[in-house]
Amino acid sequence: MNEVRHVEARAALARVAQARLSWIDFAEEALDLLRRVVPFEAAVISPFDPKTGLIAGSIKIGLPDDAYPSFAHYEYRVEASDTFSAIATRDDPLALLSDETGGDKLASARYREFQSPVLGLEHEARLAGVIGGELWGGLAIHREPGPRDFDADEAELLRSFAPILAAGMRWGQASFKRMQRPAHGVAVVDELGRIVARTDDAAVLLKELDPSGRRAVPIPVVTAVVTARIGGTAEVRVQAPGRGWIRVRGSLLTDAAGGTRAVAVSLDTVAGDDAAVLTMAALGLSRREQEVVELVIDGASTAAIADRLHLSPYTVQDHLKAVFGKAEVRSRRELVARLTA
Repeated sequence: MNEVRHVEARAALARVAQARLSWIDFAEEALDLLRRVVPFEAAVISPFDPKTGLIAGSIKIGLPDDAYPSFAHYEYRVEASDTFSAIATRDDPLALLSDETGGDKLASARYREFQSPVLGLEHEARLAGVIGGELWGGLAIHREPGPRDFDADEAELLRSFAPILAAGMRWGQASFKRMQRPAHGVAVVDELGRIVARTDDAAVLLKELDPSGRRAVPIPVVTAVVTARIGGTAEVRVQAPGRGWIRVRGSLLTDAAGGTRAVAVSLDTVAGDDAAVLTMAALGLSRREQEVVELVIDGASTAAIADRLHLSPYTVQDHLKAVFGKAEVRSRRELVARLTA
């Protein structure tokens, strides 16, 4: 691939990221574009909860609907140098399976036990989308067995996609419609990963987390269950279509004898100040912009904000103008509704 095609591909993906799509639409568009310049047989893009570093969903090509529990097992329960959380801490955002294993892919438990025998895939490239030290998105692309590993040219192009992936997935976590009504539900997941009991609201929220209805257990719930089995508790937050922010918490249950039996999963819509914090982060507001917005939500005037933050009123107005542009609103009232609904 020549440099002209590199530039064209990056520009095309940047346009998709700047279109301010939901993370689902961005992921679908990005995978379609990537497939044209870095061919693959299977791929997945996932949003991450930047606070916890946990996978909150996925859009995939060429992978079975029931594959995620196994991916989660190898991501969170098996030590490896190329988990997305590990890649996110490195200077290089790209991990090629062939490089991570020194050319011996069988050294990877994920490859040896799952990727090769179950999925029939050999070559893998993983890309972490990080902004400001926070992991917002992850991409994994796969090729079938054969000599066609990812070459240096393709690796260079993928690395250049990392900040665009992060920006597109971050914005996508702020772009869904606000929730229809508050909801709280509880579900119980047994030791085999099956939902064995749930409240009525949980059934509604579970459907929101997987509108396709193809997965027995939605991805954020699987993530919470798998990681709760490691640390006792876990939390992941994600934007769901038409519902806004949903928080999924997993808590490990034990029987009277102290044996592990199941995981209790609570599902809650997030509103008010909690929703504002999440959405401000997803909009990419600076720390100062967030401080201004927090005071706007409290009802402070421009003069009061200026006095509180030791700024001039003109500087406060400049910050608000920048925030309005990022949030795509035209007034304080619209901004507060956008962030807290």
